[in-house]
Amino acid sequence: MGLLLEVRNNRAFVYAGALSRPAGSNKGWFLEGGDIEEHAINDRADDFGGNGPRVKVEVRPGSLRVCTPDSWLNTPCGAALPSAPDRPFLLTGFAVEPSRSERGVPGPRDVYLATEDTIWHWQSASQRWSNLLAPPGWRQCNGPPPR
Repeated sequence: MGLLLEVRNNRAFVYAGALSRPAGSNKGWFLEGGDIEEHAINDRADDFGGNGPRVKVEVRPGSLRVCTPDSWLNTPCGAALPSAPDRPFLLTGFAVEPSRSERGVPGPRDVYLATEDTIWHWQSASQRWSNLLAPPGWRQCNGPPPR
């Protein structure tokens, strides 16, 4: 059981962990510790061999890390996005770049995590976070964050 964040093709992105809603608000969810994982949602065998998610975001007190393995073995997670250790992460938006796998082996992908005032972009090529300038009114649109 978890919070469904995104569905694309035959994949679902689900947050499993402690979460809560901001008091008196419907603007996002507080993620208080857990993981966002990618899962197959069809009857076929998982094309990642069942060895784990293609994309996993580790939400821990004081940091967020993206794990995007480029082989069928586990690889270390990327650099942490620092967050306030005494405050849960407020998630208002989530998106993952579509897979660009070669010969069935998933490659690294970019991840977007949004708060009320920031879009955080995990750049898989450089293995670093960047803060995107959010255009006015972007929270009112549907779909992935603008680039």
